[in-house]
Parts: sequence; structure tokens; C-alpha cells
Amino acid sequence: MYYYIVNKSNKNIQFISNALESNFENIIVGQTSDAQRAYDDLRQLRVDVLITDYDLAPFDGLELLQKLKKANILPRIIMTANTPSDALVTAAYEKGCDFFLHHPLNALEIAHVSKVLSTQLRLLSNMRVISELSGSLNSPYARQQTVHRQQIDFVTDTLRFLGIAAEKGYDDIMRIIRLMVDKDQNFDQVDLENCLGINPKEKKVIYQRIRRALHIGIVSLATMCIDYPDNDMLLDYANNLFEYQNVHAEILHQNGTEIERGQISLQHFFDGLLQESYRAKRLAPNRPN
Repeated sequence: MYYYIVNKSNKNIQFISNALESNFENIIVGQTSDAQRAYDDLRQLRVDVLITDYDLAPFDGLELLQKLKKANILPRIIMTANTPSDALVTAAYEKGCDFFLHHPLNALEIAHVSKVLSTQLRLLSNMRVISELSGSLNSPYARQQTVHRQQIDFVTDTLRFLGIAAEKGYDDIMRIIRLMVDKDQNFDQVDLENCLGINPKEKKVIYQRIRRALHIGIVSLATMCIDYPDNDMLLDYANNLFEYQNVHAEILHQNGTEIERGQISLQHFFDGLLQESYRAKRLAPNRPN
């Protein structure tokens, strides 16, 4: 399982890491003492379990859980605290905490809780596989539903990777891409006014929200391209979703070059997002000519 640790004490971070790494199946994908850094990292990394202390800055552990939930980022949660009140423990569980551990931390307790969560996640994964196999054997319709779900899950992961999942335009993007996946149609083929029951003015407002969200996405992608210039996946996203020249213009802008930023094409983004969805489970699209 993939773990991320947030704690103001480097000593506690090292203690937790040692306890987790006693099981070779556990992998620490990140660690920090800063709550905002943790939030930003979890928007991009795959994290199965977050181990976070309550006493953090610039906001506390409860607010971190709330922000993650709002962004549809839902890892399993282990929270720690020094002499927490009953009210704090209750609030933590209400916000999605799975286990609450008290200081001083105990290595055996951390290892035990980790094992429990690992077993739960493995059982849930097996149940999903059984459900999908059962659906694929029952009928072509059920098999189609399974493929559809895989595509949508892949799209969701892509938007999270770009840092868009917490933006207001995220829900609009998902509504449109679901229509495109359902109908297996490109962006310009979908009648949004009819399918969504909206008028031209409402469609324009939706487009504006989406463009603002995509601006966040292209800025995030450009930043990652600067940090990891040889990453082929980032180059694929730049070409397929935003057209590389637009991402390149944003890179130059972030490096201080006075240059006009590129124009984001909604059609190019949505058509690229649809094509990206076919990567899920190595789907082979059967599209009309």
C-alpha cells in the first residue's frame, strides 16, 4: 500500500516510517510537516493511506481531511494527536478518519492498524473484481457498464492529477465527458443544450467555469513539465489535452518571458480526454470513421 505521512515532528515521521516499512509491501510515497504541501501532493499522488497528525500548520488535521473530501480525494485516514479530547476524536471520525492513535506512538499498534487497513482494501478490491467478472458474464449490457465505469474512473484520476478536481468547473467537465463516453461521440457531436436541458446563456456560463478550471490545469501541467522535463506522460497530456504549444507558452510565462498565453480549446481538451479514457484497462476504441 502507498502511504503519506504528515507530522510536525521529523522524529515522529521517522518513527512511523520505520513501523510501516517493517512490512515490505508498504511504500512511503511522501512525507511533510506542512498541511498545505500535503494537500497539494495528495491531489497528484496515488495514496492509499494518509497518516496525519492533528497539530499542523497552516491549518490543522481536521481541516486537511475536510479539504481532501471536498476535492474528492478519499484515502484511508489514520490520525494522531497528543492527549486529544473526546470532542476531537469524535470530530475526526465524523470527517472520515478510520483510526485515531494517541501519542506516544506505538510501533506495534501502527503495524497492526496498517495490516487491518491493508486487509480491508484487498477485500474491497477482490469484491470489485468479482462484481466486474460477474457482470461481464451475465450480459453484454453489464459488460458495457463495467467498461464505462473504467473510463470514467480513468478520467477522474486524470483530472485529479491536473489539480482540477477541487475547481468549480470539475462537475461540469464530468457531466459532459460522461455524455461523450455514453454516446461515444466527440465534443462537437454532443447536443449539450438538449442533453443537459440548458439554454445558450447557461451553456456559456458552464463553458466559462470549465475554462477557469482548465486554466488551473494547464498552469499545473506546465509547472510539472518544468520540474520533470523528460517525463513522457506529461508530454502526452500536454499534446492530447491542451496542445503542446499552449503548454510551452505557459512554461515560458512561468519562467518570466513576456509572451501571450495560449488559448485553450474546449473541443481539443474534451476529445483528448475521451481518447485518454480508452487507456483504462487498455480499451480499444471502436469509433465511427
